[in-house]
Amino acid sequence: MLRTALLSAVALGLGAQTPAPQTAPQPAPAPKAEAKAAPAPAEDPVIGSVGGVAIKESEMNAMFGNMNPQQRQQLAGAGREKMVQNYLEFRLLVAKGRKDGLDKTPDYAKKLEQTASQLLASELLQKSTPELQKKTNLSDDDVKAYFETHKADFKVPGKFSARHILIPTKGSPSGGDKGLTEEEALKKATEVKAEFAKGGKWDDLAKKYSEDPGSKDKGGLYEGIAYGQFVPEFEEAVKKQEVGKVGEPVKSMFGYHVIQVESRNEGEIPAFDAVKEQAKQKATAERQEKVWNEFIAGIKKEIPFSMAGTQEGAKAAPAPAAKPAPKPAPKPEAPKTKESRRLAPGGR
Repeated sequence: MLRTALLSAVALGLGAQTPAPQTAPQPAPAPKAEAKAAPAPAEDPVIGSVGGVAIKESEMNAMFGNMNPQQRQQLAGAGREKMVQNYLEFRLLVAKGRKDGLDKTPDYAKKLEQTASQLLASELLQKSTPELQKKTNLSDDDVKAYFETHKADFKVPGKFSARHILIPTKGSPSGGDKGLTEEEALKKATEVKAEFAKGGKWDDLAKKYSEDPGSKDKGGLYEGIAYGQFVPEFEEAVKKQEVGKVGEPVKSMFGYHVIQVESRNEGEIPAFDAVKEQAKQKATAERQEKVWNEFIAGIKKEIPFSMAGTQEGAKAAPAPAAKPAPKPAPKPEAPKTKESRRLAPGGR
């Protein structure tokens, strides 16, 4: 597991291990009398060697810093000695790969180029991030302005409460083969509505006639339902019918419904303070998209860019060079007869 954590750091752009050329040590020049002593270099102990090359602790720490927090915690928990061992073994693998010439293969070159490209793009983004971040910061006024412009996006859906009795038709999801014909179902629904006019109660009539298992034992009641949950014909009737009165039978894919609206509201737009955080998230996402597009557009002004199959690509793509018109084939020269020689310049 620890070795895996170390090896995964290769993808983060670990520098190649190239032995420094060995040169004879040169004597240091004698310091001038008036010069101050140079400060002692920061301690960077050698933790081992691979292939005759000394490995410094700073090199191990550089890789350690490139790892994600989970990998760092895993290695740190193993203790310094184990961490050093794993790092040196990793460098040993690098040296062996180089010795075997794996860094000279076309496949390696292609992967190295891809890694370098990713690192270069990452460096550019890292350099640009502070300025981009500054442009994406939003004030409370910015968030409020976004809310005012997009109020419809924050509207709380309307809800309704209604009672109904379902008389299923043949072939419908509720009726199947046992349902009534269209005419029979409509007639029965009309008779049920008439029983309400005679004083019938929902608890009794729903249990007796309704084939909706979700509501027949509750007096046909569906309470606090957000619009969009029921079939359109049912909800359209809920929006139009007079509250508290049993309406005319309504046809849907399930059959005929006898409906009484108990209550309804069309929804409302909440106060800004109630949805401020939600508005901030949406406004930030919109601003980030805008800033990114502007950032990319600015780069496109510096560097030619096209994308095949798009209008932008069509504009940027150079027009194909026109092929030169073929030269006409020379006419065959007529044989010079005695007559033709007389007509030619200088002919005799």
